[in-house]
Amino acid sequence: MASVPRTEIPYYVKISRSLEPLIAGLQGKGAGLREAVAKLEHDPCATDAYKLVGPLRDRVCGLHMRRDYRLAFSFVTDAEDDEGKGAEIVAVLAIGAKSSGPRGKPPAAFELVHEIFGEPFSSGTLKREPCCAGGRPQIAEAELEDARALLRRLSRRPRR
Repeated sequence: MASVPRTEIPYYVKISRSLEPLIAGLQGKGAGLREAVAKLEHDPCATDAYKLVGPLRDRVCGLHMRRDYRLAFSFVTDAEDDEGKGAEIVAVLAIGAKSSGPRGKPPAAFELVHEIFGEPFSSGTLKREPCCAGGRPQIAEAELEDARALLRRLSRRPRR
């Protein structure tokens, strides 16, 4: 099988292994994760993605998936792809439902991403500002690694 030239996928989307429990929870629910990733690979700024409100506004964007699921992502400023090349990296930070389920269920995607970055979550009125308006939201590779480590710890912790 011939390899696909890298130029056909302008953005490299990183999905951390620490998200595997959340992804497994989406199986069979018709959340549309593959379609969301395909949008990000093509051009995250051309999607219907929007900046999160509050303290993560300049660092994280949200993207609606199907059936009230959400995906949080950011651009990584100083990253390399899996082949060690500099790349346009889009890191998926959290995946999940729009709102939290009953006790013991995973938190909502945007609540989780706020927890990962140690910021308070407010579900206040959303102003849908396009993701890349005024510049792309960015995090550093070191922040991404810290976020992944925290996500691994959170995924092992029992929910109240």
